[in-house]
Amino acid sequence: MADVVKNTSADRAGAPTAEDRGELLESLPVGAGVQCDGQIVYLNPAGARILGGSPSEFIGRPIMDFVHPDCRAAIAERVRSLVLDGGVTFERRYVFLDLQGRAVPVVVTSAPIQFGGRAGSQIVFSPPGLDSAEQAELTRLRKAVDSSCEIVFMTDADGVFTF
Repeated sequence: MADVVKNTSADRAGAPTAEDRGELLESLPVGAGVQCDGQIVYLNPAGARILGGSPSEFIGRPIMDFVHPDCRAAIAERVRSLVLDGGVTFERRYVFLDLQGRAVPVVVTSAPIQFGGRAGSQIVFSPPGLDSAEQAELTRLRKAVDSSCEIVFMTDADGVFTF
């Protein structure tokens, strides 16, 4: 006699699991991060590479440590606006600073987020000019996350929520 297992419609459709979504964020070819109260609370490996380090070197540090002085007023206003008014901002050009204080031009998309019960903002960023394959992959990944009905979160090795 065959063993029959019922699948949910999500299983049959191949919907991503929470683990899949966590891997998606960690493997994005572009930077992804979250700030709350002006502090970096999540940065994926690609974002850390763009800024010359590893994610642990950024977590807990003020976002303005990594924003070029010429862009600080604009980014401070954008962060305030995200928290108070919401809304997504697509492809704004800014200059970040890497760990050595060198200028890093980036294109940023940002949106508000609730993270650990706190209002914050999430960003996706990359150096200007992704090639077409990278842009197609980013578009595909955005659609996968946007169309998911699942809650996306991540924890560290100790079980502490990091995203």
